[in-house]
Amino acid sequence: MIFKNLRYTENMLRFLLVFLLFCMPARAQLLTGKGGELPLAVIKTPHFDVIHPPRLEGFARRVAAAAERMRNGVLEIVGNDPSRTFIVVNDETDDFNGFAVPGPYPFIRVFATFPRPTDIGAQWQDAMLALVSHEFAHVAHLSTRDDLRNGLRSIFGAVPGLLEARVPPAWFVEGYAVYLEGKLTTGGRVQDSGIRTLRAQIAREGKFPSLAEAGIESYDEYPFGNTRYVFGSGFVAFLIERFGEATIRQVIRVYNQRLAFSDAWFDITKQSLTSLWAIWEAAERTRAAQELEVLRSTKLEVGQRLHLGSGAPAWDGANKYAFTSGATIRFAQLENGKTQFDPQSIALPSRPHRLSWAKNKALVYSRNVVRGATTYGEVFRLENGIEQQLTVGARARDAIVAGDCIVYIRDVLDNSSIRQICQQQDSLLFAAPQGWHLFHLAPRANKIALTVWRPGGFLDVAVLSGQRLEFVTSDHAQDQFPTWLSDTQVVFSSDRHGTTQLFTTTLGQRSTVPLTAAAGGAYISSFRPNGQLTFSSYTGFGFETRIVQVKTGLSEPLPQTQPVALDGLSGLEYPIEPYNPLPLPVFWYPATTQGIGATVVGADPAGVLSWQLAAGYDITTGTGFGVNLNVNFAPSLEWSTNLSANADSSGWSVRLTAPWSGRGESQWTGQVGYSLRPTIGMINGIAFVALSINLGATSSDDWGYAQYGWAINAGISSELTAQPLTNYQFGIALTDTVAGLPLSINLGIRGKIGATPTLLTRAQTQTSFATAWRNEDGFIGLERLTLQPFANLQYTTTLEYAIGLRILADTIFNYYAPISFGLEFAYASGNGFAVRLVTVLPLEQLR
Repeated sequence: MIFKNLRYTENMLRFLLVFLLFCMPARAQLLTGKGGELPLAVIKTPHFDVIHPPRLEGFARRVAAAAERMRNGVLEIVGNDPSRTFIVVNDETDDFNGFAVPGPYPFIRVFATFPRPTDIGAQWQDAMLALVSHEFAHVAHLSTRDDLRNGLRSIFGAVPGLLEARVPPAWFVEGYAVYLEGKLTTGGRVQDSGIRTLRAQIAREGKFPSLAEAGIESYDEYPFGNTRYVFGSGFVAFLIERFGEATIRQVIRVYNQRLAFSDAWFDITKQSLTSLWAIWEAAERTRAAQELEVLRSTKLEVGQRLHLGSGAPAWDGANKYAFTSGATIRFAQLENGKTQFDPQSIALPSRPHRLSWAKNKALVYSRNVVRGATTYGEVFRLENGIEQQLTVGARARDAIVAGDCIVYIRDVLDNSSIRQICQQQDSLLFAAPQGWHLFHLAPRANKIALTVWRPGGFLDVAVLSGQRLEFVTSDHAQDQFPTWLSDTQVVFSSDRHGTTQLFTTTLGQRSTVPLTAAAGGAYISSFRPNGQLTFSSYTGFGFETRIVQVKTGLSEPLPQTQPVALDGLSGLEYPIEPYNPLPLPVFWYPATTQGIGATVVGADPAGVLSWQLAAGYDITTGTGFGVNLNVNFAPSLEWSTNLSANADSSGWSVRLTAPWSGRGESQWTGQVGYSLRPTIGMINGIAFVALSINLGATSSDDWGYAQYGWAINAGISSELTAQPLTNYQFGIALTDTVAGLPLSINLGIRGKIGATPTLLTRAQTQTSFATAWRNEDGFIGLERLTLQPFANLQYTTTLEYAIGLRILADTIFNYYAPISFGLEFAYASGNGFAVRLVTVLPLEQLR
């Protein structure tokens, strides 16, 4: 009876938290995505609208064909047929990715890029099929509703977050989609050797996450956000192997009626997820131990650890080298087998793809550059701590020094090529056949070793001599990251023995020799002139760099298999027409932000045009019945126009705002966001103009606590009367680490022209203590306790001050929602002591 009462109390608490969460006012995100540019076109298939800029028609047609090809397979497994799905295609980034949301429209965003081999498993038959099946799996899964939600949806429409399906833990959301991507294509990540090696190494080091840790958004151990993919995919595959796909379908439907995913699972299977996770973890540990024994039995080299670091070193001579640690370049010396780190380090706005030394001791690399709404790769030279950008609009990756020149890869849509920069002239060196993709160049003399992906799932090492491309390997193993040992010997990474290890081969010989048997695998390698190789290997903390002496061993034959011609994805059979951004009503709800009434929302699928109309009684300000209209037109990712109008018993107002925002970077400030918001309007017959400017680069954690960065904001507004009344404000915020704690200082000034201004100052810091208490599957958890002391000063004609302390519980609710709540104890001059209840809900971080 005691346990039953405890369970009842727990369920009541969960219900109250859900109710409170949905009752809190939220900043509504009306747009499902932005088209990026106008005009747009749409390809019409039987079940999809693929919206795209006309210049990307060829890629969009392939997306359309992939979506139709994958659709029936996804629906058969998930057991739910969503309504017509919209796919928006654009290429504002060189990063391979996509995302999906189930409402208010079933919507998928696809970036027109090709993945690097380590992104989703290189043995995919066609990367487009893997990407679209993964994202459409999200749509089909997350639009699965129970009868009650379907009934309410037919009345209210697609209210986001309320009448859609419940969102399960992160490990299931991504793990299920990864499972489908592998089930429906020849690639995917369930059986990917890299993911299996990483999971095994984490198991061997005793850092295997719990079920709750794999299911929450805020997990802060390696591999961080990828935990849901690395562990979620393996666990979902384990569950389906045990219980079948039909059980998963049942659980998804029952979960819509239960608060915790683990409760729904137990209702159907009568087994707890935590016990099943323990069984799977034990199996993974056994697999990891067995794989380690097999590796040890080979008697091959495992290498000596140099340091933690994610990129293979670029050697400048025999001893000095440079390497990357995130977006920072570091330097070291290797003397007598010991690493001595140079205190010098250079922080860049983004992470270099790789490093190489030029003859003048400058470093050359490519990295992604943010400009406005785009993120494209460019080539750089770093000399004497000063970074010089060598290309503009190159879409470059894998740049490396080749004699007196620089070579890099340009990969756009289905066209991949090698370009070179010689004497400041950028020219084409080699164009791969359409549909092929090139990676990781390794030049030597008049040859370039490289990795080539060919349709059909072939990832092989080849050597380019002039315009002749000769394949060193040609089989279904994942062969990549070539490095030269001599003019005729190439080292490369391969998973042909299960885990990815280093192999060497001599050009012209159809044989290879295994070199390593490192437990964490052997990936990107570089050759040290004294006959040693350095390579990257997985640990439970991330990549580490290891060094090994090259030793010859027994050779084994290299199989030769040629890719089979595939039935390509053309999509030419589908009609195309201009896109009409007609924002039909998509949902309504019987309330307004401030009171009782009704709100109707409309938006087009590409997010070009949206509107919101609200009418009701305001219970917060007592202004009586009011009407509010908000219309937003967003023709690009950087610029939009917003018109708002409202009227109530206190008067009326109209505002027209044309916000412009984007991102940029510099060597001194890193990546910077900026926005400009000019506004004109009228309030009760009095016209006004306003302008606000924001500039900054800030970082905050999941709960909104500032970590580091800076921000500047300024604004001015004026009422256009016979005697204009002008208000102004300016503020600056700085956050940095002092004595190991983040210290934030905000300085501001505000006032009216002709009057005494008010000076404002706020200083605060915080320190957190981990608790990591979570329920069974992470539905709700107390992650840490945070103490936040603060001090405020305000001066106009007299000095006013306040000091205080916040004691906050930083929690995760419903797997994804970071919520902080607690008490604030403060003393203010003129007001004395006060105690307040504080709740912080960073809704903009919910996804």
